[in-house]
Amino acid sequence: MTIISLPTKIRYLLNSKAINFLICSKEIWDTLALAYECTSQVRDSKIRMLVHKYKLFKMKDNETIDLMFERFQMIINNPISLGKIYDN
Repeated sequence: MTIISLPTKIRYLLNSKAINFLICSKEIWDTLALAYECTSQVRDSKIRMLVHKYKLFKMKDNETIDLMFERFQMIINNPISLGKIYDN
C-alpha cells in the first residue's frame, strides 16, 4: 500500500474538483449553445412558429395598443435575430 502525503492528497483533490468543474462547465456550455445558437433544424422550426404567430396576429381582448405593439415587435424581430430577413 502506498502512503500519500497530505499535501499530495490535497493537490489530487483540488485537481479532481477542477476537472469535474471543467466537465460540468463544458456540458452546460454545450447545452446553452444548442438552446440559444440553435441547430439549423431548431432555427427553422422557431422561424416557422414565429411566421405562424405573425399570420394569426390580432389584438387580444383587454389589450392596450402599447402591449399589442410590443408583442408584434417581438414576433417580427425574432426571425431577424435568427437570420431570417423578409423583403417588403
